Amino acid sequence: MTQVLIKQGTYGHGAKLRHIISQTFTLAKEYVEAANGNYVTVVGTKAAGLEDRNCRIKLESRNCIEYVTSDGDTLDTPHARTAEEEFAASETDEQAMARIAQTFEILNEITDASAQGIIRGMVVSGPPGIGKSYGVGKTLEKANFDRSIAGQPEKYEVITGAASAIGLYKRLYLNRAKGFVTVLDDCDSILFDEQSLNLLKAALDTTDKRKLFWLSESSALRKEEIPDMFEFEGSVIFLTNLDFEKTKASKLSAHLSAIMSRCHYVDLEISSLRDQLLRIKQVVNYGMLDSYALNYSEKQDVVDFVIDNAEWLREISLRMVIKVADLAEAYKKGALQQHWRDLAEMTCLKKEAKYERLLAKL
Repeated sequence: MTQVLIKQGTYGHGAKLRHIISQTFTLAKEYVEAANGNYVTVVGTKAAGLEDRNCRIKLESRNCIEYVTSDGDTLDTPHARTAEEEFAASETDEQAMARIAQTFEILNEITDASAQGIIRGMVVSGPPGIGKSYGVGKTLEKANFDRSIAGQPEKYEVITGAASAIGLYKRLYLNRAKGFVTVLDDCDSILFDEQSLNLLKAALDTTDKRKLFWLSESSALRKEEIPDMFEFEGSVIFLTNLDFEKTKASKLSAHLSAIMSRCHYVDLEISSLRDQLLRIKQVVNYGMLDSYALNYSEKQDVVDFVIDNAEWLREISLRMVIKVADLAEAYKKGALQQHWRDLAEMTCLKKEAKYERLLAKL
């Protein structure tokens, strides 16, 4: 946690007034300028001459304090770093990759439990292109392996893209059996439609019997002989790029909270650029590029290109790695005359990157 060095301040009043000089405390709340004086709130301890609770230290001005890290380094900004930022600053690349690997392993286990009909609902949040869809799909494919060998239909369906309310109702009806998993991938439009949201909440409900209703007139349902009410016993996995915990839109946040209360919520916690690049290295190490006619050194060149140009890439994702690898393989096979790096710079980098490079050559 962030620490605060009190160069000069006071705590208490009257006979109990205590002068605080050159003491460091754990920060509870940042510096405040108020009508009744300036102060910073710290985590007090009796050992430091304070009480065992949050304590306000009165200050003459902002110059009376310095924010420092737990290692004693002064922070350039007056804003305190969060516990997440403190942790990230001290975490090694190896530790971060182990954390990311564990997160995806948990995702795979919950997905497998959904295929068994044990887990009825899960929301998976994370930035685009980091392997949400791939991991869930592979786990469900593995869970349905015996059915595939026996020539039986697989008990899962992946729905990608826009979905209307009546379209969602129809798919949930067809996938209503216990053990059948409906994966809604990149279907965030559902969250912005009242009818679709209500259907999703009903499908994810924690009640013993989940009943879904369609009480509006629909010739499409009649034509396909779909009833206007049915019991849903399947499982739903909702893959989204939205961070439900950080979405502040008042109208939407209430619905997101309702969804989170009904099912398991997995935040893949790969929001920083560093974590996204480490995830790319991790998946390549797992063999993502093994199908390419590239040797180890050439695969590393692809990864290095992505890392070196991370600031200028149109997106940081596994899809971007595939795009660059496609060019590298095409060049190696003689299908391209210009070097793959030149083509990757042209097709994968933002327009500003081109002019930055031209300026550097002037």
